[in-house]
Amino acid sequence: MDERYLLKCLDKQAPGVDVRLVGAPLHEMVLADGSVSVVWSGSDKLSREAMLVRAPAVLRNLRTLFMISWNGSAALEDHRRLSGRTRSVMARRILMALSSGRTDEAAAREIGMSVRTYRRNVAEITRELGAHSRFQAGARAVELGLLPYVDAADDEDSQPA
Repeated sequence: MDERYLLKCLDKQAPGVDVRLVGAPLHEMVLADGSVSVVWSGSDKLSREAMLVRAPAVLRNLRTLFMISWNGSAALEDHRRLSGRTRSVMARRILMALSSGRTDEAAAREIGMSVRTYRRNVAEITRELGAHSRFQAGARAVELGLLPYVDAADDEDSQPA
């Protein structure tokens, strides 16, 4: 679905609704007044199933999952403020270079631009993300879905011993 169309629908049909962007997909879930939940499973329309949940312990866990996802996500308004340039492939390559810990010189050479241009781009992207440091820019990029979230524990497990 076209992102612009979705944003227009939200503006028209749900003004004032707080929308968050979550980096990892959650199963479809409806929590109703804390006493019941419906959780759907399966992505294939033919094999889709739904489960009605009333067990208090399970409901608490679903609520916790939702709150962690909500609190760790970015507001839609933050995402809307990004320019097309910050969402570009080049910006993503620069953010990936930043997150990898490469020196400016190595990153600029790999991307194919001068160090001065690379640093100017880093400064502009950092400013647009509302970050005060390169580290914070990386965290905001993940939060806004510009970079994938990488779990440090998973990353360590994949390293050869």
